[in-house]
Amino acid sequence: MAPGQCERANLGGGRILSSMSTGASDMVTVPRADLDAMKAELRRLRREVGRAEALAAIRADPGPGPGDTARVFTREELAEAWGIGD
Repeated sequence: MAPGQCERANLGGGRILSSMSTGASDMVTVPRADLDAMKAELRRLRREVGRAEALAAIRADPGPGPGDTARVFTREELAEAWGIGD
């Protein structure tokens, strides 16, 4: 691969990362423990963003309105339908 040419790598989970080809003098060594810690932090941050997006979607949902035909159940109705009790 020529210098400056873009390389695509599939890291699993459907994510594709692109990186620029570099020379040996531009590369660094990262200890495995640090790499694992950075990956764990990235997972935590992605979960946090996902939760924030889900919460925003929930808060933006106005709930059942006059045009909705879907049935809304109470806790008691659901418990009875599922055969569970309080």
